[in-house]
Amino acid sequence: MKMNWRAHWVWFCLLLGLITAADYAEHILRPGSEFADRPLDWLAFTAASVATLCGFAISVSFVLKKALISPLVAETGGVALAVAFHLIVSGPFWAAVTWNGESQLHFDSVLEPVAMAIAIYLAFRGLLWISIAALSRFGKRGET
Repeated sequence: MKMNWRAHWVWFCLLLGLITAADYAEHILRPGSEFADRPLDWLAFTAASVATLCGFAISVSFVLKKALISPLVAETGGVALAVAFHLIVSGPFWAAVTWNGESQLHFDSVLEPVAMAIAIYLAFRGLLWISIAALSRFGKRGET
């Protein structure tokens, strides 16, 4: 299967994975933290969360596009609903599964993280669009 490097979901999931890897490292390198004591549990939670967020966002946006909603609105809605789903359902679920019910992870607020996710996602989409447009123009200059 050939990867479409222009597909924003590829870049979105790669970027989310990189940011999450940095967050993971910061958590396990914090001396005396619960995460430093159980790095494999935190890794399992982190990996499951990223996979759930990406899979849910892509799936929901696909369904919304099928409902004839504009692609950008559908994809932004997919990200927003994925974050809300993670905070309400999958985050607590993965915390219970990976931490054997011993987790002190709390997911209290939903509205603020969803609003931030929408803003960050739209900024990401704008930067990606500008980058692809610039690279496309740059590539056409060399053609004869």
